[in-house]
Amino acid sequence: KIDEFIRKYYKNRMMRGGLWCLATFLSYFLILVVLEHFGRFETGVRTVLFFSFVAGFLGLSVYFIFIPFLKLRKIGSALTHEQAAAIIGQHFPEVSDRLLNVLELKANLSQSQSDLVAAAIDQKAAQLKSVPFAAAIDYSKNKPILKYILPSVLGLVLLLIFQPSFITGSTERLVK
Repeated sequence: KIDEFIRKYYKNRMMRGGLWCLATFLSYFLILVVLEHFGRFETGVRTVLFFSFVAGFLGLSVYFIFIPFLKLRKIGSALTHEQAAAIIGQHFPEVSDRLLNVLELKANLSQSQSDLVAAAIDQKAAQLKSVPFAAAIDYSKNKPILKYILPSVLGLVLLLIFQPSFITGSTERLVK
């Protein structure tokens, strides 16, 4: 159940990161297009703007999406069971100590194969079976990020509907 929680934790981090990347990408793109449309910069300035846009987007994508993806696939250092138990304990305070006790008992089991320790682990794990650890991660908490995406999407759509050359002309100059 803890492994399921860890997977959901990283999926949530990827989703949240994807939303932040999209919000940043769209906002910065609109700012670049507006600046280029009104500024008609020379080649050097457009080059700096374009490559800063690409580098910023790649950096954010790596940090907010790719690194959590690697951790989801257990590449590199990921959330330990103890760290996950602490996060679960914040959401379900009534199981915090019991969950940490089970993890400590499990660590002791590998050192000394005692039937008593194994029975204690089974007993405490049975008490925790009814607690949905994955429920500590709530995808709906990512909805507030949409308020940062919607204005950019609305602005982009309105410009594309009413003045498409505003977007296409500036974008073409930036890319060239």
